[in-house]
Amino acid sequence: MRTDNGRNVRGGQRNGERGAIAILMFILLTVVLGFGALGFDLSYVRLARQEMQNATDAATHAAMVMLQTTNDVAAAKQIALDIAKANTVMGQPMILKSTDVVFGAYDFNTKAFVAGNQPYTAVQIKAQSLSSDDPSGLIHLTFAPALGYKEADVTQSVTGAFSNRYFMIEMDTTDSYICDIDNAADAATTFLDYLYGTNGYTMHGTRGDWTALDTFTGTAVPLTDWNNIMWKYNTINYAWKRDTTTVSSTQTRGIGVCNKSDAAGLGGTNKCNGAAYPNHSWMQHCSAGSSALTAAGLYSGTDLGEAIKAGTAKLVAASQPYEARVLILVTDGTPMACTSIGGGALCGNKYPCCANGLTCGGTWTATNGNTYGGGAYSDGSPNAGVSAGPSGTAGTDACNMARTMLNGATAASSAARDANVDLFVIGFFTAGSREEAFAKTLKQNRGTVQITSDSTQLAAFMKAIPGQIPVTIVQ
Repeated sequence: MRTDNGRNVRGGQRNGERGAIAILMFILLTVVLGFGALGFDLSYVRLARQEMQNATDAATHAAMVMLQTTNDVAAAKQIALDIAKANTVMGQPMILKSTDVVFGAYDFNTKAFVAGNQPYTAVQIKAQSLSSDDPSGLIHLTFAPALGYKEADVTQSVTGAFSNRYFMIEMDTTDSYICDIDNAADAATTFLDYLYGTNGYTMHGTRGDWTALDTFTGTAVPLTDWNNIMWKYNTINYAWKRDTTTVSSTQTRGIGVCNKSDAAGLGGTNKCNGAAYPNHSWMQHCSAGSSALTAAGLYSGTDLGEAIKAGTAKLVAASQPYEARVLILVTDGTPMACTSIGGGALCGNKYPCCANGLTCGGTWTATNGNTYGGGAYSDGSPNAGVSAGPSGTAGTDACNMARTMLNGATAASSAARDANVDLFVIGFFTAGSREEAFAKTLKQNRGTVQITSDSTQLAAFMKAIPGQIPVTIVQ
């Protein structure tokens, strides 16, 4: 072994190595402890943000449910404050200020919240107060200050919104409806009351509910365009509510049968079960029909296809594909073509007359695969013997058009399905009839068919529909 002035050279090298390792271990331990401390702070921040998120979610949901069930903005804000306080963040009740809860509207297409925009369909809550004595939304870190980070922001912002529901009503007002039209008008206003929560009903609607109503014999005629039910209830109710006077030229509002003032027949002395006839509509003529009917010199009895097309188009124009599109078709018949204004008996040996698309021309298979027809001569079979028509073949012309109208209703129904429309049919005719069988082919998606020969049941059918279209709260 080599020595230098009596010292052990190898032993000196070992001592030097030990000193270097100690320094390295100190550096490594410092780094490990630093990462551990940073990890502690990061976990602390993560937990605080998660608890803040949960509390804010709960407050937002509570506000939306309260707004849905009461239509009371003040109550919705108060429950948001209460629910927030019932949740803790890092052991302290979360505190919301009144200004932290903002109501407005939400555009699902652009994903934008617009504060204060009426009608209120959304609430946005910005939670930033960990406790009453710390309104900053910041938490103090333990170890991160050594790296220059003293605080972390755990503020959370949550938006909740109703997905809009659009209810389009297409109301048949053909003159065969005359003794029951008041009950149909009452059914429409009951539907409105049920959603709004008035006249003894608990509110079943939300501020995201919109409605419009057309009346039709042929071409659909708007009675009211789109209105928000919670915001414009009085406007809609006044427009729909039946006028209780009898047939008069002074009627200016309400749902009534089509106006036959330009045809012979009805007057104030005619009776429905001992009572005077209700008012005719002030804004629609029975002669209103599609361009195809007009070109054929015919008139519409009940053009369901035109009504379905009109309702579907309005729903698509007003809403987004992810919003509920509900079409309610209220009718007392099936597609019919008439040889004159106001129609008359089914095409047999009389003129004027109307032809029923379900029974015209013996056996006929519709485009939807269902077989209809086989009607007797007086039940809508074509009658070339009617000589008063445009060409002496009025019955045949009406029957051909009625079958075209039937095809049109089927095609319109399919188009409604493809447009994500929930098509409901409320039929005022006999159960088990051809009309019921055809109505069942028209319903689409979540839609149903309700049939009655008692028009007083129409209101119950109408108010049952909103419950089949769930209210969606999105956060």
